[in-house]
Amino acid sequence: MNWIQGPWVDLCFFSFGWLPIFLAFCVERKLTGHVPSYSLIVVLVLAFNFLHRHITFPLVYGDPEQFQSRKKSYVLLPIFFLAVTMISLAILKEPGFQSKEIADPVRISAGDKQVFQVKGDDFQEELTVVFTGMEQSVSEVASRLNEGLGGYLTVKAVGNRLDYSVPKSSAVKSWSIGFSSGRYLKASLGIEGLKSRRFQRTLPFYLFLVVAATLWNMYHTIMQKAGIMRIYSRRDACGKPWLDKSIVWMWFIAMFCALAAMPTMRAKASSLAYSGSWISATVKPLEALLPWMAALAGLTALVLTILYLKQEMANPKGFQWPKTIFLFSLILIYGVFFFDFLVGFAVMSFSHALEYLAIVYIFSRKKYLSRPAESSQMARWVRREALSFGFFTVVMLLLFSGLRWISQDAMDVYIVGSSFLHYLYDGWIWKVRDPKVGEGLGIAYPAPQTLRSA
Repeated sequence: MNWIQGPWVDLCFFSFGWLPIFLAFCVERKLTGHVPSYSLIVVLVLAFNFLHRHITFPLVYGDPEQFQSRKKSYVLLPIFFLAVTMISLAILKEPGFQSKEIADPVRISAGDKQVFQVKGDDFQEELTVVFTGMEQSVSEVASRLNEGLGGYLTVKAVGNRLDYSVPKSSAVKSWSIGFSSGRYLKASLGIEGLKSRRFQRTLPFYLFLVVAATLWNMYHTIMQKAGIMRIYSRRDACGKPWLDKSIVWMWFIAMFCALAAMPTMRAKASSLAYSGSWISATVKPLEALLPWMAALAGLTALVLTILYLKQEMANPKGFQWPKTIFLFSLILIYGVFFFDFLVGFAVMSFSHALEYLAIVYIFSRKKYLSRPAESSQMARWVRREALSFGFFTVVMLLLFSGLRWISQDAMDVYIVGSSFLHYLYDGWIWKVRDPKVGEGLGIAYPAPQTLRSA
C-alpha cells in the first residue's frame, strides 16, 4: 500500500487525527449539555489553526528560490492587505434603530421588569430594568429603561413609540441585544416582538472582507482535502483527477445544502459569526429548494463513490486503502456537523491544520535535507527541526495570546487581514503538478521525452 509517509503518520495526521478533539467535545457536551463557543477546546483549536496559518511564511521568506519566484508579490501583498484591512475599519456605518408602538395609557406595576441580554465581541452581560409602578407615560418608561441600560442602548419616546438605537458614543463596534419577554412586556407594553432583535454598529467594508475570507477558507479547506486525494493517486500513478475532486466536493455540497435546509443549523451558524449570519440570510430564500438540492447532491455523491470504488477494485496495482480510508474519514467529518455545528466546524479546522503541518514536515525534510545547510534558512531550520519548530510554536502562541488579551476585535482583525496571504501563498507554493513540489511529497514524474532525429 502506498502511504504518503507511513501507516501511523497517515492515519494519525491525515485520516483520524481529529478524533481526540471530537471525543473531547463529546465529553464536554455530556458534562455540560452543550458546547459553548468560548469552550477551552475551541480556544485550543483556534490556537492550533493560528499556528498552521503562519508556518506558510517560513516556506516563502525562508527559501530564496521560492521568494525570488514572486518577489514583488511577496513584498507588496502584506502591505496591501494591511492597508485594505485598516481602511475597512475606518469605514463605519452608523446603526439604525428599532421601534415598537406601545399601549396608551401605560399601566405598569411595581416590580415589573425587563431583562436585556447584551453580547459583544469580547463581553457578555445581563441588564435588568425594574420598574417602580409610578411610570404613567411612554417618556417615563423610556427614562426608566435608559437608567438601567447603562449607555449600551438608547431608548427615546416618540409619541406612543419607543425607539431603540445604538448611541454614537459607544466604543463597541459590533454587538447585539436580546430582549427577554416577561409579564411587563406582555401585559403592560406588549413589546415582546423585539425579542432577540439585533442592534449593530456595522463596518460594511470590513464585514465584506470577513465574508470573503470565510468563503475563501471553505474553498481552501476543501481543496486541500482534494489535494491530498490527488497526492495518493499520483504516488500510485492511478485514479482520475476529476473523480478525486468531484467526490470531495459533492459530499461537501450535499452536507452544506442539508445543513442550510435546517432552521436550527442556520440559527446556530448565525449566532457564531457575522459570516454565518450572511450565509444563512443568503440561502434562506432557497429554503424550499434546499432539501431537494441536498438529496440531488447526496445521490450524485453516492454515484461518484460507487464509481470510485469500482475504479479502485479494477486497479491493477491493487485496492488503494490509504486513499480510501482518507476519503472515509472526510465523510465522517462532514457527518459531525449534524451532531453539532460548532463541533463540526472545529473538527474540520483542526483536521485541516493537522494535515497541513504534516505535509510541511514531510515536504521540508525531503526537500531541504538534500541541500547544503548554507543554501537557505529553511535548510538550516530543518536540520534543527525540534528547536526551530519549538521556537516557532512559542512565538505564535505568544502572538495568539497577546491578540486575545488585547481584545477579540484585535484577534479577528488580524486573522481576517492575514488570511488572504495564507490562501494566496498556499495556492502558489503547493501545486502538486509541479515536479519541485511533487518530488518533495514522494511523487515520481515520468522523464521528459526527447525527439529523435530522422
